[in-house]
Amino acid sequence: MVTTHPKNRNRANAVRDTWGKRCDVLYFVSSESDPSYPIIEMRCESEDHNHLWCKNRNGIIYGVNTYFDQFDWFYKADDDTYAIMENLRYMVSGYDHNNPLIFCLPFVYEGIQYPSGGPGYVFSKEAIKRLVDKLTDQNTDRKHCHTQAQAGADDLEIGRCLEGLGVEFVDTRDVLARGRFIPFQPVHFINPNIDIYKDAAWLQNYSIYKLQQGHQCCSDTVVSFHYINAADQYYSGSAPGGIPGGIPGGIDGGIVGGGGVGSVGGGVGGGVGGDSGSGLQLLGNSGLGNKGDTGFGYGMNGGS
Repeated sequence: MVTTHPKNRNRANAVRDTWGKRCDVLYFVSSESDPSYPIIEMRCESEDHNHLWCKNRNGIIYGVNTYFDQFDWFYKADDDTYAIMENLRYMVSGYDHNNPLIFCLPFVYEGIQYPSGGPGYVFSKEAIKRLVDKLTDQNTDRKHCHTQAQAGADDLEIGRCLEGLGVEFVDTRDVLARGRFIPFQPVHFINPNIDIYKDAAWLQNYSIYKLQQGHQCCSDTVVSFHYINAADQYYSGSAPGGIPGGIPGGIDGGIVGGGGVGSVGGGVGGGVGGDSGSGLQLLGNSGLGNKGDTGFGYGMNGGS
């Protein structure tokens, strides 16, 4: 599920044309419908940022009511999120969707743990079933889980409603403690002249764990980035490595130069971005990594 806005049709196009192709089911939620995407209309008091809770809540309920038998894992993203679906599938492959799980960048506010909305979050089938049951139960305590409210920060409200449901927040960092859900463009963590925790104080204040800065910021199997505009979505879908901004030099030789940040498959030494890869990579010329729309290689011919 991707939330969008009528004025952001270029972003919706970008998602649909690139990483959205890798979804088993893709639908958008907005205030205006368009069956060709499909974009599902959600009637809320306003289309502004303060009313995202109405849009997200009703969009999630719609997805479960309409597609529940067609998925094991449910990913919610924004129209300026860039996701690598192969890495998402790899991340959840060792888990049982019948267990109540959520994968995300976890935040905490006034004791409430919640998923950062920008890079998106993944529910297991059991977790989202429990959530929607609570959102649609007339006996739910509406003073805490705001099942009828229009306004509210959508990610924090999700956290409120998850409380008491037994849903586990999975630590999504890799074995080297590198992040998989990145709340900004990768350059904001890679560039030594940027201190993202100083520039975005809320990230410092609400994060449960601090993402590393520099080349150790992001996992070789990173799942998503945020604040990626439409042009960069298309570029990321076709560039070597398939990562927003095409960072020369790469993460440990991984992004454009050494093999690309992980898409499962691709093999060592086959990355378009460099002469030698480091295991999992994108756009590989060996193994399962294929340039284009086939196999596990994540480079698309034009996209986003």
